[in-house]
Amino acid sequence: MPLSRIYKSVSQCQRTRDVLFRNCWKTGSEFVSHRTPGQVIHPFYRVSGRERLLMCYGDGPVALADGRPVFASVIEGKAGVGQLVMGPVKLQNKAGVSQWLKEYTQRIDEESAVTLQECHLAGEGASRKTLLTRDDRRLQEVVQLLEKQDPDEGAAADSVALNSLIDYILISRHHSGLFAEDIYSFILGDPRLVDTLEKVSLVIESVQGHMYTKLDHLRAVEPLLVQALQVADFLKNCTTEQHTAFDFTLDKLFQTVNRRFNYNDCLRHFEPHVLLLLLRHYLHKSMAAIRAKTVIERMIQQGIKPPQDSIDAYLRLLESKSRKEKLVFIADFRPLIENAPSVTLLSFCIALCQHYNEIMCLVNIVMKQPQEQREQLLEALFPQLVTKCEECSAKGKNSNLHKSADLCGVLNLFAQNNIELPSNHAKLCIDHLLKYENLTMAASLARKFDLPNPQELSQAVNTD
Repeated sequence: MPLSRIYKSVSQCQRTRDVLFRNCWKTGSEFVSHRTPGQVIHPFYRVSGRERLLMCYGDGPVALADGRPVFASVIEGKAGVGQLVMGPVKLQNKAGVSQWLKEYTQRIDEESAVTLQECHLAGEGASRKTLLTRDDRRLQEVVQLLEKQDPDEGAAADSVALNSLIDYILISRHHSGLFAEDIYSFILGDPRLVDTLEKVSLVIESVQGHMYTKLDHLRAVEPLLVQALQVADFLKNCTTEQHTAFDFTLDKLFQTVNRRFNYNDCLRHFEPHVLLLLLRHYLHKSMAAIRAKTVIERMIQQGIKPPQDSIDAYLRLLESKSRKEKLVFIADFRPLIENAPSVTLLSFCIALCQHYNEIMCLVNIVMKQPQEQREQLLEALFPQLVTKCEECSAKGKNSNLHKSADLCGVLNLFAQNNIELPSNHAKLCIDHLLKYENLTMAASLARKFDLPNPQELSQAVNTD
């Protein structure tokens, strides 16, 4: 065979290999091209040493989690619109498995290495303070404009009128040293002038109108945003529709800030207490899960740990969503899950598990926590872990064997880390082992914890 044909054949094989490696994802029965390790969405999955060994050197299919469709991904759908899908991660080419796993592990190591610091709301200095009062003659027209606003009577003024008044005050009284932010701070600080969300929105829209003239720095806008959020959260009896409209006003403000100060995303430049106020507003007032997700992502990227009550409130907003949606909504939670796990957060993650490897990832996270926290987590979560192990075990002829092996795998991990099984949960384990017909392990646990004879427990189980 001529050398030219040999070179051509080798070149074709190399191109085929590259295509196979790029097309390494499979969702359902169709291949999705150009999947990379960075496009795998799973907030707590890690490839174990055993799984890596089997994937690189085993004879079986090369797939994470035995090829189960437990991973989410956003793919390009029709007309270039992103589509959220669930599917397995099946690598079709063994030659590229090691590099793929290396890149995936490197990515999740970088995510988990983020150090998070506690964030607290700032005190009185968080919002701008002004000495202006309602008695100031220069502000009488502003007061009259806002006090006469009555949406029911159709007399609501717009932000242009407010802007014009403020411009007039600043021009005619320039020598007095007044600034636009002083006037806005006065308005937002007077409950009688901003007694509805519509009025707060009007002030924010007016602020936008002065972004290119009077408010020339982000730090001049931030205190006004803090005041507006504080007023909005203080107002009672506001409907969800009103809060949604207010959120759209905030969105427009952020877009204006981005254009004015050449930011791609102004949330990355806000002070931590501003992000925290914004998060609490989205969680407790407008119930806006998508907006709250964006703020939490920015906080984590900046090394800020959201307060636990905010995390709990966020997870409650996700209760009605599907599993793939939940995976995406906590996609950036790896630093929280691995380094600062709470009972609520891990319980939420356990409920998402559909494969034994996912459960073991969470058990390993618990094992790495300080002793006191580890004991608290195990005390609260162990029953849920046992139940989830049973749900995720392989079904079929030898289902009891698989269930017993999976539960013993969790117990063995405890032993390897010199961690005692919570004594009040020992009987729960024995009951399940008896149900799986593993009398040897059940007897061993019964002797260790000085519990009744396994045969007596077996009779009780059969009676139930």
